[in-house]
Amino acid sequence: MLALLAFGIGLAEVAAQQDPLQPAPILRMMTESAEYCTHLAKEVADAKRSAATPSADAQTLETEGNRMCERGHVKGGIARLRRALKILRAGE
Repeated sequence: MLALLAFGIGLAEVAAQQDPLQPAPILRMMTESAEYCTHLAKEVADAKRSAATPSADAQTLETEGNRMCERGHVKGGIARLRRALKILRAGE
């Protein structure tokens, strides 16, 4: 019962912090699977192609992320691919 009350209070705090004029944030389901690694790798490759000059950091993170995903280290691979994608998108 106490945990449920604390959860409700947490939701109320989040709702109170949101600007009523802004749309509610879209919640994305985060999954740690080989399929998601493949999906992210494609997104990174697409972002890299559209970047004028992809940074060396993004390229290194892409290489490491792909290698980790291929070797079954999905969580670490996803983290690196997400970071590479963030860097590439920031440069757009």
